[in-house]
Amino acid sequence: MDERVIAPPAASGPLLAAAEWVVRSGLEDRQLDETLAGLADRLIAAGIPLARIQLGFRMLHPLFDFLLVTWTPEAGAVLTRGRSDDASLGRFETTPYYRMIQDRAAEFRRRLRRGASHGFPILDELAAAGATDYVAFLTRFDATSTDGRGGSAMASSWTTRAPDGFTDAALAALRWIVQPLGLTLKGFIKDQIARTALHTFHGPLVGNRILDGAIKRGAGERLRAVIWYSDLRNSTALADALSTEDFLVLLNAYFDCAAGAILDNGGQVLEIIGDAVLGMFPVGDSAPAACAAACRAASDAHRRLADLKRVDPAVGGPLAFGLGLHLGDVIFGNVGTDERLAFGLVGGVVNETARIETLTKRLGHPVLLADPVALALHRDDAGCAAAGLVDCGPHALRGVADALRLWALPVG
Repeated sequence: MDERVIAPPAASGPLLAAAEWVVRSGLEDRQLDETLAGLADRLIAAGIPLARIQLGFRMLHPLFDFLLVTWTPEAGAVLTRGRSDDASLGRFETTPYYRMIQDRAAEFRRRLRRGASHGFPILDELAAAGATDYVAFLTRFDATSTDGRGGSAMASSWTTRAPDGFTDAALAALRWIVQPLGLTLKGFIKDQIARTALHTFHGPLVGNRILDGAIKRGAGERLRAVIWYSDLRNSTALADALSTEDFLVLLNAYFDCAAGAILDNGGQVLEIIGDAVLGMFPVGDSAPAACAAACRAASDAHRRLADLKRVDPAVGGPLAFGLGLHLGDVIFGNVGTDERLAFGLVGGVVNETARIETLTKRLGHPVLLADPVALALHRDDAGCAAAGLVDCGPHALRGVADALRLWALPVG
């Protein structure tokens, strides 16, 4: 099929307004549901009697495989993120989209009739709801891709309830409009891929700074924060004793407890260093609030560990970790070589927090707070004791001139 699409004779007035809406949506970064709802309104105004529109593309995301945006007059535009193994959404192999990919077809059309069998469950469902015609397009974003991997294509389907189905003029208009629509979605998809990759591997705080242009060596800022450093105990022995698969299951369970608690309590996971987690709770306008959030996360992490030991002792049984929390000023910025940079924390407080964590085993307490954290929360020694903190006294930290008083936070 010749993929060159000539503007239909009716490409004026309302139809041009639809194309302009799509292009403007891309330029102004409108959300997909808003873009599709506005497009539907304009296509209907152009004389195309639409009953349903669906856009779909594959995502590069650790939790989801694809994104669908479905518009109907009754529900408006609805976003659905899903996984290919989610049975509730039906098997992808039973859809027209899959057939098109297998056949390397750019277009698929099927007239619909209530009570008939159309070869695809979704078409039978649409026909039962009164649809009379269905057309789908696979809009490729590069010259070689036909399966949409990595967001390299957009699938779209268009349905009508008009008694005679789509007219030739309506089909020509749809073939034309998917071109600017595909271009707009290509920009959205590529942006989402970049944003997801950066957020997944660097966290949203670092990822957003990189996207905002902080990619030069030396770019950064000084800020005050509560620093979290936790480390899995006996990891070397566990790695030697377990298979690779079993050790990775155990390691990820630990990260669900520690890193998961940081994220769920408003903190940032900056680095996963082997089996250690470096996190941060920026102070912003309130040091007590940041310290309270960090302590809640510490309690939450150990509650998760206790739950895991109870529910799945084979995985949770061997797990234990120490955690240090400290409050102070750090430099948050880019360091490295000109061509290989890391955006992270630099400063004495970071090193001190790691040293605090190493004392958890010797002192017999899984969570230790540096004196500035405890005092920010409870003002003085009496307040700390009344809150249940255990005074562990001053301790020398390797590489630090002055001893630092530590407090144990009871957990579990």
